[in-house]
Amino acid sequence: MIISLIGFMASGKTSLGQQLAQSLRCEFVDLDQHIEEKEGKTVAEIFAEKSEAHFRELEEKYLEDLLEEHISDNPQTLEDLPLKTDDSEDDAAIPARNCTLVLSVGGGCVMSDLCAELLDRFTYCIYLETDFNAMFSRLEQPQEQEKRPLVAAAAESGKMREQIEKIFRQREPHYRKLARKTIRF
Repeated sequence: MIISLIGFMASGKTSLGQQLAQSLRCEFVDLDQHIEEKEGKTVAEIFAEKSEAHFRELEEKYLEDLLEEHISDNPQTLEDLPLKTDDSEDDAAIPARNCTLVLSVGGGCVMSDLCAELLDRFTYCIYLETDFNAMFSRLEQPQEQEKRPLVAAAAESGKMREQIEKIFRQREPHYRKLARKTIRF
């Protein structure tokens, strides 16, 4: 099974993903880092040199490629994918049978119809639901603004909180829709 972690920027997907992969003894991939390695540029550089739309196209391409390659190498990964239900109990255990990959995706990845379909069809999506104020506090840090182009743009506008909250409110229903499990983190 492939477990994907979805959620807003600074919700802890990468750090929790690394810990989860280590405890399940499986591979971990952060999609943003994967894109940076393949393109030889940071996400911020891709945004600046091309555009957010170009980055989203790369996100779709690399997610599709990564899943296709991983599933072809590990066909058993789809055998134990539980059916999606409306019952997302926070205290239910994360299914770990045949987990071969923990995948952390960027906060905006779920906004792409293709990415959402791929995540829903081939992964067990876990939404890391984090208090907006806690996330915003992390995003205010200069090192976070440097690596997150949407945050940097919002900071430059002088209306950072309003713009970040607007993006969060747009994305949140997509996280909830894809989630097979929600963890308050």
